[in-house]
Order: sequence, then structure tokens, then C-alpha cells
Amino acid sequence: MREIQIEGKDVQEAVEKGLRQLGLRRDQVEVVVLHEGSSGFLGIGSKPASVSIREKKWMGDQRASRSQELSAGPVAVPSVPSDIPMAIEEAKIVVREILGLMAIPMEGMEARWDSEQSRVKVNVSTPEGSLLVGRDGRCLESLQFLVTLIVSRKMKNPVAVQVDALGYWQRREERILTHLRQVIEEVKRTGKAFRLEPMEASLRRWVHKHLVNHPDIETASEGEGPWRKVVLKPRKR
Repeated sequence: MREIQIEGKDVQEAVEKGLRQLGLRRDQVEVVVLHEGSSGFLGIGSKPASVSIREKKWMGDQRASRSQELSAGPVAVPSVPSDIPMAIEEAKIVVREILGLMAIPMEGMEARWDSEQSRVKVNVSTPEGSLLVGRDGRCLESLQFLVTLIVSRKMKNPVAVQVDALGYWQRREERILTHLRQVIEEVKRTGKAFRLEPMEASLRRWVHKHLVNHPDIETASEGEGPWRKVVLKPRKR
């Protein structure tokens, strides 16, 4: 995998220089802006823009990559609990205790088993919903991570738990599902792979599981850390 850092008078120029140097197209690389550059005052103190450009590569075998993605997160591969009602109840208890420690009042809570995604879904109603969700869902994602970890240890078995508030995850999944339908048709029409935007580990698992039995599409993952994403490509016959 080739990766370079390069400068230019602005980000666009730096990216173009890097693409020429690597001999690649924009859709074949991942770009991280290290510094947007500044013009200074009357040209004094100006600083060039700096970017890191990395060539996209498949992360090993397709099946291995998908298996790793399904096991991403605080626990091993989530499975169906031997006692689903107990897993649901434990999730409710843990969510209630953590929200109490956070001093976030709760108006109500619903929890159920999602058989399609093999997970416990907990929906919280609170007047502090915006605070609980946080910027770009980061607070909610952290809460979900903790709840999944604690419930899995209590059940002595990996259990996936989704914690939602203000319908945040539901809306995210609906938007992704709409986009997936369009992407699937494009992949079938062109026969070329399509890379989705980077997303949280829980959403990547959701995409993999949603398409795991699709007759025409298979999935893999590529990238690392916050840049990790799902790739859709035609299924091999």
C-alpha cells in the first residue's frame, strides 16, 4: 500500500500533485487533510496546505474481512443469547444505571430482541435526548459500547446491544438502506466495486449482516480506524 504526504498552495493543488505522483485517480485513494494552509498577511507568514494520500487496497480475503468486521467492537462475534428475555432485562438495567450516573432523567424505555440483526434494541425517552445523542451520535455510541460490554460479561456470552434515543440510529439505518438500494443497482449495472463512506463499527456490522445473503452482492471492509468502510462488489458465481 503506497502512502505519501505532499504540500501545495491549497488542498486541491496538493491532492492533484499527489495523484500525479502516485499515478492514481481520486476514487483510488483516501485523503487526509493535515493542514489546510494559510495565506498569511500580504503573503508574509503563509503556510502551504499538506495532505496525506493513501492508496486504497482490499484488506485481505473477502470472507475474512467481513468476519473481522462482524466481530468488531468491545466483544467477540455477537451471538443469540441462550436466555433472550434475560439479555433484554440486563440491557435495561445497565442502561438505567449508567443514565442515573450521568444524571440524565428518563421518561421511559423500551427494549426488544431484533432477530434480523441478532441484537437487543433499547430505545430511551428522555428530555435530555440531544445531550445523550451528542455530536454526530458520539455520546450515544460510547454508551452503546459500554452497555454491550457489560451485558456480554453478565451473560458470559457476546451479546450485541443497540441503544437509541430520538430515533438517531433508526434514521441513520434508514438513510443507509436507501443509499444501499441505489448502490446495489449501480454495482449490478457496472460490475464494479463501490466504497461506502466511513461509518461506525456497529453500522458496518449492520450493513454486512443486511447483505450477507444477497444473491448478487458481497461485502468486505477496507481502511483503518475512523476511515474504515464497507465495500460492495458483485458476488462471484
